Amino acid sequence: MQKQSPFSQNSRSRPTANTGCFGCLASVVRMTLAFVALSALGLWGFDLWVRTTLSSKPLSEHLRDQRRDIASLFGTTVAINENGQRIDENGKVIPIPEVANACLGTASNPAPPPEAWKIFDSAGNGVAARGFVLDKGNGYGIPSLALSADGKTLVSGGKQARVWDLSARKLRYNLSGSVKFVDAVALSPDGKTIAIGDEGGGIWLHDLNTGKLKRKLNHQARVEQLLFTADGKFLLSSDIGGTVRRWNPNSGQQAHFKTRYPAQFIALLPDKRSLAIAAQASNAVEIVTSSGEMQELLIHGNQVDAIALSPSGRILASGSGSPQGIRLWDLQRKPVREPIKTLKGHNGQPFAIAFSPDGKTLFATGDGSGGRNYAVTVWNACSGELVHRFGEQVRGSALAVSRDGKTLVAGDRKGNLQLWNLL
Repeated sequence: MQKQSPFSQNSRSRPTANTGCFGCLASVVRMTLAFVALSALGLWGFDLWVRTTLSSKPLSEHLRDQRRDIASLFGTTVAINENGQRIDENGKVIPIPEVANACLGTASNPAPPPEAWKIFDSAGNGVAARGFVLDKGNGYGIPSLALSADGKTLVSGGKQARVWDLSARKLRYNLSGSVKFVDAVALSPDGKTIAIGDEGGGIWLHDLNTGKLKRKLNHQARVEQLLFTADGKFLLSSDIGGTVRRWNPNSGQQAHFKTRYPAQFIALLPDKRSLAIAAQASNAVEIVTSSGEMQELLIHGNQVDAIALSPSGRILASGSGSPQGIRLWDLQRKPVREPIKTLKGHNGQPFAIAFSPDGKTLFATGDGSGGRNYAVTVWNACSGELVHRFGEQVRGSALAVSRDGKTLVAGDRKGNLQLWNLL
């Protein structure tokens, strides 16, 4: 039978309901027992419970299907332990090798030193500083940031979506469409449209120049992330329930598919048809193909707090708290199986990570040990070296880097916005 595209309107067929009370009761008992018995098995137990819930096939067939999936993904792996590590049939942890150079043969240029990140004072003099404070905050966190291609306009989420003029370093206007907390913001590649998604499931499209509302869309669940495709023809939205929707921003038409795991974070791969999907509720990144099925499962080893795709689209970064750190995956290696590099030294939860335009520097912000950390930590993504930390100690929640790599903005859980420029 031909498989449907994940963006078709009805990408999953639902089993026919059983007739009679006995059949209903048996189904409920079967699903409940399966969930209780398999919950201790972690990620793969949850996966098996999802399989049994969505289909009336015998449990033996589900187990066989799952073993086949595991074999295709991990070869000799037969299980995943509670720490997200791959183990063999004897319970022995299978070690994860790493390659020496995450840049895969490219030159390893050093990241800019701390003194290179400066701000300009009113007289135009470069001053090494904490960063320019755009907003001191109102107690509400900033979960999402979006920078325009020229690095001159910033959109921030939070209690209210705001548009900032970074050249003048001041607020341009507030977006008045959403009345709910704004979890996700995005800017179209042509710089003409702002998309904001709120906790009520609304998606609001505004004209960047005027702030005027152009269209409202309904995701039907709290919007965790928004992402425009590179050509600007489509807008992707996702939620913690695992639904990903693809919108035509001009017509409002949409298609959707359901992922196996929560879709809190998404990244569109270069083939424009596959997605990387992750969430704090899982310990892995799922690569979903255009057929709607999982192609790869990247076991990070702890809850995933953020993901980022390199500009080339080849390297995927996933971040979580120590000791797993930030891991880099080469998506061109089939199967991926293990990370090519683990970057350690953030000392906490990296809630936002981003690559520099050349893919050789990686930035992160988030909670540190004891709830404190520098606003930004910087790595040489080629060597894995922690280059430096800079900025005020904050509980960072969002990060944005301009396409020229010379503007960096960090937002924190108190609503503070800090701006740095690279001289």
